[in-house]
Amino acid sequence: MIGGFDGESNVVIAVLLVVIILILLWYNRDQIFGGDKDKHGCVGTAGYTWDESLQKCVRPWEESATAPTGGTKDSHGCYPAAGYVWSDKFQKCVHPWDGK
Repeated sequence: MIGGFDGESNVVIAVLLVVIILILLWYNRDQIFGGDKDKHGCVGTAGYTWDESLQKCVRPWEESATAPTGGTKDSHGCYPAAGYVWSDKFQKCVHPWDGK
């Protein structure tokens, strides 16, 4: 017995805790993952930007109507085709996956 419960009870408690955690993650997934959607619904922290010519969210290094690197600057002077997005936190163009 661990903590006053037999082995079977411990397994049931562990399974219940995992289920509760998964439910909480599911209901909060938009806040945890991709809560930074822009006006087109593109998730910047996942590297997505709006491609006007394709009329959809794209990861510029995977699919873009512009050049794969460089290309056109956005309103902040960032190069979305190279994966850069504007960071309000750092006040500069960043690669979202770098975390810097």
